[in-house]
Parts: sequence; structure tokens; C-alpha cells
Amino acid sequence: MVELKGIEAPFPLYGEFLLADNRTFDHALLAGNGAVVAPLLLERLNLRVGDSIRIGTTDFEIRGVLAREPGSSSGFRLGPRVYIERAAVETAGLTGFGSRARRRVLLRAAPNRMEELLVNLRAELKGTTAASVRSYKESQDNLRDQFARAENYLSLTGWWCLCWAASASRM
Repeated sequence: MVELKGIEAPFPLYGEFLLADNRTFDHALLAGNGAVVAPLLLERLNLRVGDSIRIGTTDFEIRGVLAREPGSSSGFRLGPRVYIERAAVETAGLTGFGSRARRRVLLRAAPNRMEELLVNLRAELKGTTAASVRSYKESQDNLRDQFARAENYLSLTGWWCLCWAASASRM
């Protein structure tokens, strides 16, 4: 399992996207079924740059290895990250019926115009259930809340497990 990202220029809007060989990411790497992958994928599948991987119904050539990616965190991931062209996600047959694909449109705005943009977009999309509007600040707040809930859950689960283990040991 991998965490697949289909991107198009001008991604990234913020931050640096660096490859393991100290090159800066270039969208030309993804053209014609190219892929840029996390080092963990190479390790797990015993692959190297130049090898091919099948994603959906399409073969992709590994053309680069991630060193640092924008928006990256050391948080939970479903699998090693793989970047391909956005259009290639569709042609690989990954967006049909039953797909779990999510689409995001990222916009860059001047910091002093962010609130105005949010208000305008929300007004235009009011009543639409197929789209939502979030700022990076709201996303950070949401992530912080999710971590807090997970910490509370794990703390309670750990306490319950310790209590159960203590009870079980008395039997």
C-alpha cells in the first residue's frame, strides 16, 4: 500500500521539495508516467531509480527519491508516499466507482487576503455538499484536536489494559 499523490504545476505552493540526490523537484520527472517515491518504497520492494512500479493499470518509472517534501510531517501514513502527475491518477484507473480518492484544490493567497478569500469561497459554495473550504490554519487546529483525541483514547485504552492485566494476574 502506498499514499499516492497526483500533482500538477505549480505544486508546491509553499515549502521545498528536494530529492535525495540534492536536486530540486521538477515536474518534468513525472511526465510520461514518471514517479517520485519515498525511500521506504525502494527499501520495501528492493527497487532503485530507473525501475518500474505498477500503480492501478499503469507502469510508472521511478525517476527520483524524496528527501524533503512540502507539508510533510512525521505523523501517521498509510504507506510510503508516491508522486505522479494528477492526470495519470485518472488514466491508471484509480478514480472509478468505489474509489477512495480525494481531490484538493490548493490556492495561494497573500496572508492579509486569506480571510477575504475564505469568506468569498464559502459564500459561492454555500449549499454544496461536494466541496468544503479550509485554510491551513483551520487544518492545523483540526490536526491538533485529532492528536488530542488520539492521546486521550490511547491513555484511556492503556489504563484499561493495565487494569485488565493487573486483574488477570490475580487469577
